[in-house]
Amino acid sequence: MAASSTPSTAIHTLEAFCPSCPEPGEVTAFLDTLGFTLGFTMGAVPAHNRTVAPLAAQFHYERDDGLCIIYLAGRDSPMSGEHFPAHQSRFWASAGAESTAFDRITRALAVKWGFTWQRAAQDGLRPAPCAHVA
Repeated sequence: MAASSTPSTAIHTLEAFCPSCPEPGEVTAFLDTLGFTLGFTMGAVPAHNRTVAPLAAQFHYERDDGLCIIYLAGRDSPMSGEHFPAHQSRFWASAGAESTAFDRITRALAVKWGFTWQRAAQDGLRPAPCAHVA
């Protein structure tokens, strides 16, 4: 199935491999204009040896309607058997109650940072799920 920059509302979780690595503050400011709140972050974890890949910092955003964006501020290392396209960072989007907002927001992110969304491979989703932002 071909990837699309305008996702179908039937897709509930999308992922994107971004050709750039925007500053987390820039991502936060942009998502703030779209009604998101930064729920929590997980700092980067450097590699301690050659057998364990470093982990990039994660930023988890959520809106009141349940729409969730996760930003991985750096390259992701595939697990055994996985293959990733060239990228400098990653995004995930999970649909909330409002499918029109999901389409509008995923489209805005794709245009802003020049990437294409694709269906998320559920087994490949390693970032922690979005936390509820009170």
